Amino acid sequence: YDVYAFSARFVQDYALKHFNVSGPVINPSINTKLFDGGINWDDRDNSFMALSYKQETLILMKRLKELYAEQYPGEEFPITLYGKLNQQQLAETMGRHKYYISLSPLEGFGLPLLEAMASGCAVAGFHACGGLEYSDKGKDSLLSDYPDLANVAHSIKELMTNPGLARALAKAAHSRSRYFSQSRFDDEWVECLKGYI
Repeated sequence: YDVYAFSARFVQDYALKHFNVSGPVINPSINTKLFDGGINWDDRDNSFMALSYKQETLILMKRLKELYAEQYPGEEFPITLYGKLNQQQLAETMGRHKYYISLSPLEGFGLPLLEAMASGCAVAGFHACGGLEYSDKGKDSLLSDYPDLANVAHSIKELMTNPGLARALAKAAHSRSRYFSQSRFDDEWVECLKGYI
């Protein structure tokens, strides 16, 4: 190939280190019109939501619940798990929840996490490497390194007991997500391919 482009910096670094291949980072886009903030924060469901169509997510969720019970005896966190959803269903579902947990260990970019941010959710869980491209812990998320489930449990507790923090993170996350539009994606590809077409 004449041109290589990468979805995230860690993918770019990996390709250079292992294959001696270089190229620009062009982050994927999300549908910023569909994933546009969701319903009013005060009207949202207080439970966390997570996508559960990957087997490793179910295994990690079971262990997370155990760790949470160990760290905070007598307490549990409310969570609703969802299987595969189409884009419209996903946007509507995320837009009804205050909180989103991502337990995917590794993603090239991690669109569902960014879509949750775009939907106005306060996000916790693993950044899965790809999330480092668009999240800033403590400013727009409470994401952790895999496999630190104990820290994920702590982040969940922090979101549940500090509604002002959760709301501020969700607001900042939504604002950050606006960068990842289709028009920005198109412009970056056009710029990348200018010398070849």
